[in-house]
Amino acid sequence: MSGKTGINLFPSLFLLQCWNLSDADVFRLRNTKDLSVCRDDSCLAFGKISDVFRETVQEGTITTVAFSLGLDLWEAQVSVAVPAETKVSETVRLLLDASGTGIQLLSFPGPDLSFSRGQAFFGRAADGIATALTAVNARGYLVPAGLCIVPDEPLEPSLHLTKTDLTDAPMIAAGGKKMILSTTVTGFQPGEEMTLEVDGEHWQGLILERMVEADTAYGEWKTQLVIQLR
Repeated sequence: MSGKTGINLFPSLFLLQCWNLSDADVFRLRNTKDLSVCRDDSCLAFGKISDVFRETVQEGTITTVAFSLGLDLWEAQVSVAVPAETKVSETVRLLLDASGTGIQLLSFPGPDLSFSRGQAFFGRAADGIATALTAVNARGYLVPAGLCIVPDEPLEPSLHLTKTDLTDAPMIAAGGKKMILSTTVTGFQPGEEMTLEVDGEHWQGLILERMVEADTAYGEWKTQLVIQLR
């Protein structure tokens, strides 16, 4: 499996390739709406299946499944008028309701201001939500349970990593503003505030992106995180 996800509402595409599946298993995938890929108790990827195709190669057959979290919200079109003095969180809820996706707003940490003027949103629901969140300098991202919000100011860290979680030394990038971490294949979630302790050094940051390359045959087996350092 391979794919990447980050703090945004753009659909995060993952590809799962399976060797020599039976006809019954391929049929089941083609008639399944959602797919999750887990390792132990950690969910590596989850989303709506958009395509399933099968090809024959010398060693047998390969079935490739393309799935994406957030595809429903990205495709949903809305037309919503919001009256003055409506809070940003309520605006986001109204847009989610209008999308018809059933996605719920899970939390709204940070400032929750009211719009002084009425607002009108027409087009993609995901774009409307992202636009509404700019009023409080916040960003949104999806998890299987619903929509999470990342405020401008950092929250208390919820994830604590040490050297044992890494497969390579941390790399500092972007003039010291970002860090690249190669970790064990685990479902660390973009949007989480984290700390890292390695050889007596301490860092705190926000997970911006997570890339997974998990090949159980001959390819790479790794997760890479892009961290915005605080």
